[in-house]
Formats: sequence, structure tokens, C-alpha cells
Amino acid sequence: MATLLVEGVLAARYLRSGAFTDRQPHLPNNAVLAGSDFSFASYTGLRKDLSLSQNNRVYSHSRSGISKKHCVVVVSAAAKPLHQLPFWSFINKHGRIQPIMDPNTLASVVAIFDRNRRIQYIGFSKDLRNSLRTLMGRRPELCYFYKVHNLDAFDQEVMLSIRDQWISELGSIPPGNANPSDRVLWEQPATADAISERGRAAAAASKAKTLQQMFRDRGIKEEMIFDPVLLEQGKLNLLPSKDLSPEELARSAVAQAQAGAKRKNVSVPVPSGGVIEYDIVYEMKFKTNGGWMYDVAVTYDDKETK
Repeated sequence: MATLLVEGVLAARYLRSGAFTDRQPHLPNNAVLAGSDFSFASYTGLRKDLSLSQNNRVYSHSRSGISKKHCVVVVSAAAKPLHQLPFWSFINKHGRIQPIMDPNTLASVVAIFDRNRRIQYIGFSKDLRNSLRTLMGRRPELCYFYKVHNLDAFDQEVMLSIRDQWISELGSIPPGNANPSDRVLWEQPATADAISERGRAAAAASKAKTLQQMFRDRGIKEEMIFDPVLLEQGKLNLLPSKDLSPEELARSAVAQAQAGAKRKNVSVPVPSGGVIEYDIVYEMKFKTNGGWMYDVAVTYDDKETK
């Protein structure tokens, strides 16, 4: 039995034959990993025996080949708790998947939420815009909102710590990280069902057409082009979009600061139980004889009303 005691995060380390081993993600550009070798459950490989105590944050597991010694690891991360981060819509009011980024961002940890703001997946990215586009192409029915922590350095250990801090806060592993069948759908190109190998390309082209219509129905106005080489193989993955110029990134950083200052998340309890959550963006204000008049945009269920 090996036991990990963690403050705030689960250390992505475990004792094997009396020594720590660190397997850390070497992410390619546009990577959207938080499964494969790096998800909470698959990283330890101990999904069946995993136990979690929220009170003292003790994570225990057993596995043949792991030393019976006990180890205590204390890790800290400077990331905000997940519940304190704002929700951002996948699609902005211009119909683009265009996260507002600080130009110094070199890596991101991102949590993906469905239309009901239920968490589905946590991943890593070196190019957030194209990672979000890729996920939209793979799981459009689940990609409505995201929360993100951006880093000004590609620090693999910090990224793992933030992800595990969020999982600890949630008290459970998001389905896209925990379930092998779901994880594949997030992390691998989509596939088209075909009876024969010869029919794969046609099936993929048909599925691409269906997804393109879904993108339009969601209000996406930018080009979403599937890789033609993969289509011939019966697979679907969006091609990356051109990066922003340094000047555009600088303007985006200013816009991010301004948008954050104007945005407010509101939760209203309803008589039947539960809460309704929506975002208010204060776009302009006008001086009137009796006070102030505000021009606001209200976003609910991924739709904006003015």
C-alpha cells in the first residue's frame, strides 16, 4: 500500500520499488491532454482501487509492484480555486472561438463544461485557441463553457499540480478524464462508423458535413476545416487556425483586462430548487438626471441577450 497525503493537490508521483518516479507531460503544440498517461485516474493506473477522502485529502491505492512503504508528499500551487475562476463561453459574440489571452501565456490548464455548466474534462494546452477548436470538433455537444488558468512558463509540474488541485476541489474526477471510453473521445480524432474500410472516407465526409451544420447552428462564423488527410482515413480533426500577431495578442490582453472588470457572474436560487447562473457584462453607462443608465449584455445558456 502506498499513501499520498497532499495539501490542495494530488502529487503526480508514486512510490515504485522504494523510489519516486515522475512521468510528466511533454506536450506538442495544440496539445489537449489530461488523459492518456496524464489523467488523474489513468496516471496512477488505479481507477478500481482509488479512494478519496475530502476531509484530510488522503488518496490511497494498492497495486502490485509498488513498494509497501508509506510516503507523504506536500505540494502547493498558486492557481485560484476552480470555483473562483469565471466561466467563458466557447463562442464569442463575433462567432469565433477566440479566448482573450495575455501575450505572455505559454501554457494553460483548462476545464471544459457542458451547457448546464457541469464539468466534463480538464486538459493542458500550449495553444488555447486551437485546443478549444479541436475539442469543439471532437465533442461539440459538451463544449459550451470553459475555465482557464494561464501560465507564463511551460512548467509541467505546476500544470499537473493545478489539474490535481481542481480535482481535489471537485471531489471527483471529471468523466472525460476518468472513463477510458470518454477520454478517447476527447483526446483522439473522431472516427466515422463504416462497415468497410472503403466506406470510411465517405462516412467521415458525411459526419464532417453534419458537424459543420452543428457549428453553424451554434453560431460559429469562423472557418472550421477538417484535415483532408485524416478524412481519407475515416477520422475527423480540425486543422489549426492561424496564430494571432503580437499586436493582436497585445490588444487581446487589454481586452481581457477590460472584459474581466466588466463581467459579473450571478447565481439566483429558484423556488423549485437549484440555481440559475448567468453572466452580466456592463458595456457602457450613461449619466442621467436621476443617476446612471447601464447598457448590459446578459449571457445565459451560451446565448447573449441585450
